[in-house]
Amino acid sequence: EEAAALAAAAAKAAKAAVEAEKRKRQQEAEEELRQRDAREADRRIKEAELRLRQEAAEKAAQEAEQQKQQWEQKQLEQQEAAVRKRLQTQRVAAERNLEQAAGLPPRAKVREPQKALLTALSQAPSKNDTGPCDKCDGSHATDACPYFKKARDKHKDAWDCYGSSGGGSDDQGKDRKLVRNGRIVPQPGDGSCLFHS
Repeated sequence: EEAAALAAAAAKAAKAAVEAEKRKRQQEAEEELRQRDAREADRRIKEAELRLRQEAAEKAAQEAEQQKQQWEQKQLEQQEAAVRKRLQTQRVAAERNLEQAAGLPPRAKVREPQKALLTALSQAPSKNDTGPCDKCDGSHATDACPYFKKARDKHKDAWDCYGSSGGGSDDQGKDRKLVRNGRIVPQPGDGSCLFHS
């Protein structure tokens, strides 16, 4: 009986040891599972923080790019406004000059601009309308000279008596030579009488 009791006690102790070992392994497995879950949670938290930082950096970069584009757009608009203002000033000055030079009012102020242009172009030039002519000293406009088509020559003899009536400077001297008989040789009306004579 003692042997049976010892055998039963030994079996019971062995069974308790097996169950204790089993519980220990189960606890270790549970602890391992908890640690693995904690590591996974840490990894997910770190990934979420990294993603948030990346999104914040991208958002900041986008805002900076938008601000840069807005600044460049504003600068471009200011430059265009300055150019438009300068061109408008130049246009107004050109219109004034044109109005003074040609007698034409600004196109926007005229109801029929073509008619105003034709009227201004059809008017005769007002400068030197009645003479004296710069080419022959006659009493007509220089541009309408019937005798000389070219401009007055540039040599001294052609300008000595300009604007005066009568003969040239050699007629005012005391040693006049009187030609008693001569013949008139007509000269062509090309303004080069000195050359032809």
